[in-house]
Amino acid sequence: MTAPGCDYARLQVSVASTDDEGATWSRLYTESRMRPSLGGFPEVTVDRDPASPNVGVVYVGYNHRDDDQVGPGFGLIASADFGKTWRLVQVPVAARPAGAEASWRISYRLSAAPDGSVFASVYQADLRWWSYADMFAKGGLDNVVRLGFSVARIRFDRSRGTFDRPVVRSVYLLQRNAYTVYGAAPPGTRTGVAVDPAWTTGLDVDPVTGRLFLAVGEYVEQPAAGAARGAIHLGWSDDGGTHWRWTTLPALPMIGGRPQSAIRPNVVASGGIVVVTLHGLVDMPSDTGITDAATVGTAYAVSRDGGRTWEGPFPVTKARWSEAAVQLGRNGTGLRERAELTADGSVFLAWGDGRNVGSSRSATPGACSVYGALIVPGPALDPVGPSMRAAAARVI
Repeated sequence: MTAPGCDYARLQVSVASTDDEGATWSRLYTESRMRPSLGGFPEVTVDRDPASPNVGVVYVGYNHRDDDQVGPGFGLIASADFGKTWRLVQVPVAARPAGAEASWRISYRLSAAPDGSVFASVYQADLRWWSYADMFAKGGLDNVVRLGFSVARIRFDRSRGTFDRPVVRSVYLLQRNAYTVYGAAPPGTRTGVAVDPAWTTGLDVDPVTGRLFLAVGEYVEQPAAGAARGAIHLGWSDDGGTHWRWTTLPALPMIGGRPQSAIRPNVVASGGIVVVTLHGLVDMPSDTGITDAATVGTAYAVSRDGGRTWEGPFPVTKARWSEAAVQLGRNGTGLRERAELTADGSVFLAWGDGRNVGSSRSATPGACSVYGALIVPGPALDPVGPSMRAAAARVI
């Protein structure tokens, strides 16, 4: 997102490309057909499937200022000529339930499918009222009618430069509680940014099977006895998002005798292999009164049969850090972490963490670093038997 003269109430989505690993860049394209706004949260993907009818098409999605009482718009632009021209479509909200007059949407993810369509996942809060003047406010439990995620299927005809009307469905509903409605800080932390499912979710389409995956982090106030407050739920659809099956990933190991909440998922899928990356936040007692007690780590889990069974979660690194110290920065460890499939079938994860951050009382709090890890998941299960299971996942 760019802003003229550093006027951050006039942000617009801008796109540039490089063909030489960043040495030189194309001229910046700025999308000016939509009203500038505060924020934007852009997302980009490219159809990289040689067999796809839309191979090479670039898609960029972002939220922009639209109706100041009904909610932001979701604009999707596509280019089939390496960024020379861009086509625009507005993605509508999933049908609102009775009583909801507005919808706050954010946290888009995009993934291209083998048939040339592109899928988008969207956090959608359906509210009785909403105002652009205080766009992040949900107005309390009585104002929230529904919270959850919707998935849109969008078809682009590159020869005509036109879109079909996107098909949008609500596919996952979240609990309404202090963390999802008010952004309450979990015990042992300072803010609720890290655990709010709105900010980080995972979406991917298996380029071999066409199966669509959505990973959501659910965070509750009253978990079952011995369970963590946060868990990762993974859904998949084999019919383009119409019908879904859901499973819950195995729990993270305890830290110091306390459960770890699984939060902030990404998902990558290819040929039956599914890798979910996540963070683990130590669950502190509700009456701890200590704001810098909870630590965070990074982990991943692997499925070799399309999401039915799982190995892990395994730690990506032994390093852990204080969530409280990092949250003194505006967005903590960053709102847009990323896991992507590499050309050889591995998964590259980039994330921010605070292992080197100073004390929460430091004069320069909130400093965190970006790290990367290459996750090699190993082969998928042999369709005849488990003979290929020997190769274990590992991190490089």
